[in-house]
Amino acid sequence: MFLQWIAKCELVPVSADSHVLKKFSEKCQRTLCSMVVGFLTAENVDVAEVLPSGHHIRWSMEIIGQSFALSLEDADVIAGAIRLYEQWLGVDAAAKTKDKRPSCMQKVEQTFIQDLLAQMTLLFEERPDASRAANDALVSKHVQLCLRGELWGLLQKFYRRWTQRLLVIEQWNAATLALTRGLIRHLNSLEPSKNEVDIIWADGRLQSKFEFEASLLVYAWYRVLRVVGHPSGFSEPDVYLAAIVSV
Repeated sequence: MFLQWIAKCELVPVSADSHVLKKFSEKCQRTLCSMVVGFLTAENVDVAEVLPSGHHIRWSMEIIGQSFALSLEDADVIAGAIRLYEQWLGVDAAAKTKDKRPSCMQKVEQTFIQDLLAQMTLLFEERPDASRAANDALVSKHVQLCLRGELWGLLQKFYRRWTQRLLVIEQWNAATLALTRGLIRHLNSLEPSKNEVDIIWADGRLQSKFEFEASLLVYAWYRVLRVVGHPSGFSEPDVYLAAIVSV
């Protein structure tokens, strides 16, 4: 359960047993995700008691993970799913005294972390924009969800494991170039304007359009530029060249 281009890059193996809710109706998906995420994030619920085994965790992940692909109208559910996965990844800033990582998943910790992060990539799935003007508030929520500091830290940590693949660097090039152009337009603008960023992806898919506040544009540009690390760490010549050309 993750973005299609990740499967194309062969970064994560595709499992036929995942994405159980994919063919369910939107109404059913929204109802299940809202109920499960709402229950597990309630203050009086001990998640470790409710989900004591790996089977319980895996079952719940099929529903929680689907939350990241919901419509932006369900931003509160998506935010709840993020908070829950932050706890399971051990990066929840609010949990300073208690480690909320599932102890039952310690023996398969690396696979567990990989699956959590893979599902969270659905945050970056393009949403339908039949009425873009009416959805400005929802788009803003989407950007805010995607730009959470904890997620950037996780992305930087794990993205660098994929940087030996050329398509990964080409996608990074596309995002970096688009953000740089948007930032230059913003810096050269004499009047306040919408900071629009159009990303033309390397694999020929439809381009993505985003609108940023000035502070978020600068933040996103800085984060994306640094996410792959120094090019000297690339061992493949074609990957190194692609990264250098982008810089």
